[in-house]
Amino acid sequence: SPSDAASVVRMVKTASGFEAIIKITSLAGTFLAQATGKDPISAVERLVEKAEHQIANWKESRLERL
Repeated sequence: SPSDAASVVRMVKTASGFEAIIKITSLAGTFLAQATGKDPISAVERLVEKAEHQIANWKESRLERL
């Protein structure tokens, strides 16, 4: 449940741009998405795309197991 979860969101400047990271840890497991971009906005946009893709894949695999 959300009350059992801890999250970290981080933006790091790198030599080639920016890296955006989101990590959510709960009793059910860990969700991690990372993305890079030439500026903070593009890094976050790519991070959101990756996170949405991972969530869609998780939902699909979860339905296959039911």
